[in-house]
Amino acid sequence: MKRAICHSLLILAATFTLQAASPALECLPTTDLRRVFEDGYGSLGPRHTVLRLSGLRGETISGQCVLAAHEDLKGVTCSLTPFRQVKGAVSIPAQDLQWNFVGSIFIQKNSPNRQKQTLTRPAPAWFPDYLSGNRQCSITNRTRKAVYLTIKIPRTAPPGEYHATFTATAGNASVSMPLFLHVYPLTLPKQRHLFVTEWFSTSEFAKHHQLDSSDETAFYRLLKVYARNMASHRQNVFRLGLGLIGCRRSAEGKLHFDFSRFDKMAQVFWDTGQMDLLETGFVAGFGKSGWSGSQVVLDHFSVRDAGGRRQSISGEEFLPQFLPAFVNHLRAKGWLDKTVFHISDEPSDHNVMAWRKASEFVHRYAPELRRIDAIETPFCLGDLEVWVPKLDHLATWHSAYEAAQRQGNELWYYTVGIYQGGSLLNKTVDVPLIGTRLMPWLNYRYHLAGYLHWGFNAWTDDPINAPGRHRGDGWLVYPKKDGLLDSLRWEQT
Repeated sequence: MKRAICHSLLILAATFTLQAASPALECLPTTDLRRVFEDGYGSLGPRHTVLRLSGLRGETISGQCVLAAHEDLKGVTCSLTPFRQVKGAVSIPAQDLQWNFVGSIFIQKNSPNRQKQTLTRPAPAWFPDYLSGNRQCSITNRTRKAVYLTIKIPRTAPPGEYHATFTATAGNASVSMPLFLHVYPLTLPKQRHLFVTEWFSTSEFAKHHQLDSSDETAFYRLLKVYARNMASHRQNVFRLGLGLIGCRRSAEGKLHFDFSRFDKMAQVFWDTGQMDLLETGFVAGFGKSGWSGSQVVLDHFSVRDAGGRRQSISGEEFLPQFLPAFVNHLRAKGWLDKTVFHISDEPSDHNVMAWRKASEFVHRYAPELRRIDAIETPFCLGDLEVWVPKLDHLATWHSAYEAAQRQGNELWYYTVGIYQGGSLLNKTVDVPLIGTRLMPWLNYRYHLAGYLHWGFNAWTDDPINAPGRHRGDGWLVYPKKDGLLDSLRWEQT
């Protein structure tokens, strides 16, 4: 009897010891390429106690920590000490260090046409994607919360080893983890060697940022936020629509153009000091049958008559006067050699002849303009200077596109997530982050001068709870009042 009682007491004591040894909050390092699911889905990889990072001077690098709760915790917050030299007195200042909780968006169905092994998990589920601006969060028992770390290594940082400490606290619970950073004796050039464009929409400004459409000051203040965000992620191409250019027609029928709004918006991007190319909007589109039809027709354009009334005139009438004026204006601004001009989006084999006719029309009146289009056909020779095939078409007709390169044409590529199946690299939120990081290596491997993606901020009404059929591919940032939230995919670009 005494032995049984003693045995029971030993078991009870061991249980209390295990419970006491189990902390309320645990911190684990993991790669910044891992999506950390809050419900515990998936492995975190090998278990380590230290986060090790490395990078070049002038480079922005990232890391990731995982907070695991062993009880319900509220008011969880984090801190990060400056990185200090292990042997030396230099430190990376606090303004170059940033931490963010990682938030998730709800995906109802996985991206179509994907091989199962190329998805990070089956939907429906919450998929980590945006870097939250919140400084506190709650973590329920037996769940995780990822914390994303961003470090800008100063160009003047001496090479070598640096040390910092990451700490998370929640009430009386606290946990710390050492961080080590190796700075290589190399400096990332300021010069960009790849054209990158993410199409953005100003029509989303008022809707998602709650702007008064008549408040021009607020509009341009926010536009500067967009431009700086793009430049900080090494985007160096920006796109402006031709609708920004005003036009009035005199009583004699001559067209007069007002470039002031176009110029003001362009200057916001040039002022970042990081933009290399201006990309225009389109002057043609598909006919009544849409993309599947054989027609590509010139657009109609809005002008005001001598009395101020708005009229619509055909492209055949508008473009012969507009194009020479546009070229002269670009030349006067010093932008002509830094501008590429769109004809119509995504011509394909079944309508390429109509597209070529529209392209020839533009070239007739503006031979100085380099033409660029996202294309789904290899039959553009003579009518396009910058070829941008979708990734799956680049793979299918690679020899034809290489032939176009040899004839002096510039070759880029573009992605639209849900239309690229199999194992092709993609930016939907339910595929591995490594795909986003690998995309520039395709440019290097196949000598592709640029990359185009259609979605910088093409949000749904609720991009977090209802991201829609594109599964987040339509945006790389999330809206917040007066600014933007970055995403895991944008940080990997």
